[in-house]
Amino acid sequence: MSKVLVIVAEIHLRNSIKDVLEIEGYEATSTDTVAEGIELARQWQPDMLIYDSAFPNLALNGFLEQLQQQATTATMPVLLLFDKTTKQEEIQVFLDYPGGLDYLYKPFDADEMLDKVRSLLDEDFDDVGFEDVDEPSPESPPGILTLARDLLNS
Repeated sequence: MSKVLVIVAEIHLRNSIKDVLEIEGYEATSTDTVAEGIELARQWQPDMLIYDSAFPNLALNGFLEQLQQQATTATMPVLLLFDKTTKQEEIQVFLDYPGGLDYLYKPFDADEMLDKVRSLLDEDFDDVGFEDVDEPSPESPPGILTLARDLLNS
């Protein structure tokens, strides 16, 4: 089971991401501060990070530099979350990060996020038969994954 650390300030987004990851079988933990996120990354040693670039206290460059200072975090894959107002040129600067890096614009779909997570972790679940699972009927009450996905999209 892959471990994912979620570093997101906004509580609803942070909890929704964590919930979706756990439903999909990932071990996830989260924090709302960059300093605690860097410390957790060093101690807990997750397989990847999800980081919201909207943190005002520490520029994204500083965050990535701090990760690169420790051998245990230097090549940890990172999924960055950006506001839709972020220009492509601003994002391109970070894409040469040695651990592997990808990004999403907020708001995003849970499936899109999971695809990026799997890609960064080099996981491929297409051959396990999940595509054969029936969708719930319209009369079925929404499941937790549906509710979490709705929160991510709001």
